[in-house]
Amino acid sequence: MKLLGVISLVSMLAVTPLYAKQSSEPVEITKVFEKLNLSAEQKQQMKLMREEMQRNVEKNKVAVAEAQAKLDSVLDGESSDETIRTAHAELVKQRNELESQQLEHMLKVRALLTPEQRKTFSSLRPRGKNGNESRGLAPNHK
Repeated sequence: MKLLGVISLVSMLAVTPLYAKQSSEPVEITKVFEKLNLSAEQKQQMKLMREEMQRNVEKNKVAVAEAQAKLDSVLDGESSDETIRTAHAELVKQRNELESQQLEHMLKVRALLTPEQRKTFSSLRPRGKNGNESRGLAPNHK
């Protein structure tokens, strides 16, 4: 469950629209960079990974939206159960692809961090009411 929380933090950082004044970095990322005490090289690598993630997420969001529209369309019509199941399976596939992309991104980020930075990064993940519990995931039990 900790992994899912970290994935949600990485995803938030990858697609957040808020930008810091006089900086091309999102506000949340700037704060995380400061807390992690990243080197200049780590910051550059994180920026490149985030840009790649954003491109991938945007492509996948389109695929998810198309699959959702297809499912809505077949549910509204006189489609067979099998057609509906097929459309639903495609939607699930596209959502899983998005989650897999987010996981792979998180693993790349983790590989870039020192053990101490990993601990700090893990402590920054969303928890509780607005964290992973709000996404329907089981709470983090220790």
